[in-house]
Amino acid sequence: MSRYVTAISLFLGFLLNHPSLAVDASIVFKTVGPSVVLIKDAEGFGSGVVMTSDGLIVTCYHVVNTPLKQTVVAEVQHMGRRVKQEFTDVSIVGVHPTHDLALIQVKAPPGVTFVIPSKSIRQVINTGEDCFVIGNPSGASGKILENSISKGIVGSAEREIEGLKFIQVTAPINPGNSGGALCDKDGKLVGIVTFKVDQAEGLGFAIPLANTRKSDFVSPRNRKGNPEKGVRFEEAGSRWFDIARRSEGKDRDIALYFAYVCYRMSLAELPNSPSPYNNVGLMYFEMEEYDTARVFYEHAIEIEPDYPTAHHMLGIIASMQKDADRAAKHYRAGIQTKSEEAVDLQAKLKCIENLGVNFIEAQHPTEAAYLAKWALSSQPDPRRLENLNKMLQNGSVNMSDEQFTELSGKQDGFSLEDMKRFAAGQKMPSAVVAKPVSTGTATTPTIGTATPIAMGKLFETMLASAPVPEPSGLRKAIPELPRDIRPALGGAYLVMHFPAMGKLGVFNIPQAKFETYFAVPENAIYTAGGAYLLVFLPDERIFQVYDLRTLQRTMSKPSRIIGEVTDIEMGLFNADSAMVSYADNKDALGKRRYGVLNFKTFQLTEFTDQNLRNGSYRDNIHLRPNDQFTAFTSWCTSHSPSGFIFGRMTRQGLKDYVYEHNDRGSLVLDRQSQRIYTTRGLVLGLKGDVIKEFQGASLYPVVGADFFMEVRNKQAIIRQASGYGEIAKIDLPFDFATTAWNKDNFTDDRLVHASAQLNRACFIDNKNLAVYIFSLGLGSDTKQLRQTLEGVPKGTLWTQKLNHPAGTKVNVEDAPTGVKYDPATQMLSWNIPTTQESGNLIILLSVTPPGKEESYQRINVQVR
Repeated sequence: MSRYVTAISLFLGFLLNHPSLAVDASIVFKTVGPSVVLIKDAEGFGSGVVMTSDGLIVTCYHVVNTPLKQTVVAEVQHMGRRVKQEFTDVSIVGVHPTHDLALIQVKAPPGVTFVIPSKSIRQVINTGEDCFVIGNPSGASGKILENSISKGIVGSAEREIEGLKFIQVTAPINPGNSGGALCDKDGKLVGIVTFKVDQAEGLGFAIPLANTRKSDFVSPRNRKGNPEKGVRFEEAGSRWFDIARRSEGKDRDIALYFAYVCYRMSLAELPNSPSPYNNVGLMYFEMEEYDTARVFYEHAIEIEPDYPTAHHMLGIIASMQKDADRAAKHYRAGIQTKSEEAVDLQAKLKCIENLGVNFIEAQHPTEAAYLAKWALSSQPDPRRLENLNKMLQNGSVNMSDEQFTELSGKQDGFSLEDMKRFAAGQKMPSAVVAKPVSTGTATTPTIGTATPIAMGKLFETMLASAPVPEPSGLRKAIPELPRDIRPALGGAYLVMHFPAMGKLGVFNIPQAKFETYFAVPENAIYTAGGAYLLVFLPDERIFQVYDLRTLQRTMSKPSRIIGEVTDIEMGLFNADSAMVSYADNKDALGKRRYGVLNFKTFQLTEFTDQNLRNGSYRDNIHLRPNDQFTAFTSWCTSHSPSGFIFGRMTRQGLKDYVYEHNDRGSLVLDRQSQRIYTTRGLVLGLKGDVIKEFQGASLYPVVGADFFMEVRNKQAIIRQASGYGEIAKIDLPFDFATTAWNKDNFTDDRLVHASAQLNRACFIDNKNLAVYIFSLGLGSDTKQLRQTLEGVPKGTLWTQKLNHPAGTKVNVEDAPTGVKYDPATQMLSWNIPTTQESGNLIILLSVTPPGKEESYQRINVQVR
């Protein structure tokens, strides 16, 4: 077509004149010329070749790949004579899955038949043969030179370009020839003209028709295309469009032309993407061809209804055409789209503001003020602040005092439905507040910065009066099988959910007794961190906070999270925030979102980057933050094999580091967040690599120390994290067994809990409804280990015994100045200077046990 250039693009030029073509050119033209048609629309024109007498035509896909209405001009048989007629009932019936070919069907009145080529398609043409191109090229002034013929030779009968076969010819090819016929000297059709090389004469290309069948063609939506090539064309189009914006006159027209060429080529390679149609629409909008732009924007929405950019532009076009109702319809549709892409959020924001302008023009100032406040609360472009503030001020004049006070204090929870209630004078609901529209610069989550509550003295008090477990353990019955179990109060408590009783039982591990029971509904969701227990009641949509030191409820707040809360997790030593997973509703569980809830203010900050790769699973997705609330694991127990993820929480979002579609069982990070222990007996590295396997066992980290427990059958072995040296053994009075696929979303990492600070380990016997408590056998080390909860004061001596196998070689590779290691006692020591800065410091050790390879051990020292 005159504007439909190709992948490399066709420059406008003069049709080369051939004053004396050979005699065979006229024969060729008589044979094929009547079968070559003109295809045109509001943008330009191209060519096509009739294949059947009922109007099936083959052409280039880029000629007809447009939402604009097209017209075909063809020579036809009607009432016994040849005449030219125009036809407007044109539709695409198929496109080639790889080549730039399309079949269109022209519907003609009864008695009208199309002229097909009198000779069959030639299957093979040889390099060096004469050839002819018949089509409708553009002349110097852009005029259509219908049914023109040019002559050349076949430069290459099989030229491969980007994996596709073409016929290379020297015959002149110009804009408008696309879709035309390539013939041999006998008038046999060989191929369809598609493009020429820019700035090179005698270098054109056609698509061979040999062995091409109608059954090869598919629906445009099913065309594979080449997304990489499509993106390249789209990016090139954007560059030309930017040039056009900075240019004037003829230079601007040329740049717009090449932008259009690239965008149109991207349409063929991205058949299911709205973006190229949106780009073409924007180009025509800037050319002030609004009706043409509107067609492309509407087609973009047909492909992707959730496309606020196109809705916004359609609203602007309708406003410019003085159609306020149509404009408002598109602005509302744009506001209600769900896309969270930054560019789409900006388009939604523009829809909000423009809808406010419509309400002002329609004499509805209250709605306009509401929309202005909505836009101001969504971090608009600073250049828009003045207009928005004026809209808010002017629209507030006739509000009641109550309305004005409510709107002034409103920062989130905006919606079109809420605007309707507000304008009617009804009080805005405060129990449920929507997530504000964000441009990606919202307040960042507070990650890993909470100061752990000092519990050393509390533990000492608990242990002073605690019963000493016998070798056979302390046994305490539990009233029913718990649905969930959460460690709490730094590991001193277990909070068990008993759904039949409607209670949360708070179990004191050192004292081996239940301290109290809190009444909760069967579907309650809860977590614990620091000294607090956080409970969510889904039916009432209320969060409750309990202080486990006093066993009193300290707060009850309505949830401001819209949708279904699916999980809340805190991290054992994190005292003031929780990771929340939630979805818009029960039908959207496969599209979870994640954020951090500050349960002192109950403000939720959503992660801007949260592309968890097992997020498409609908239910039974488990999150396990580490104790410090800086990293996490995630897995699923409703699909087999489960999706396994390790990642880190950052201020920008949840970052996946590892993903495996593999059953590893439950996954818990160690104290240093350097290894993952699984209930399938694996010690994993952070890249998913298997460091060590303990066949037939389940592994559980020990809180507050670089130890873990290997549990199998009737025995638990406490081992060092580095070197796996045995520290102690516990004989269990029951046969311990885990199940990764339990009902009611219960996971087996909850069945065992061990704390170095308390020198205790407890095991849930879920068959006999009991909990057993044992000593870890760590002796005097527990006092030193308890320091990890609250930190070591400046000006004191810090020590830590390593407990490696005899003969282990240990080197301190990186540590604060003054750290020493005594190989005779395996003791690390450090006189912490009074000038030392507070914070978490790392000691890096190189550890080589006898007969084994070197590994690294990291030791964290919290200085306060």
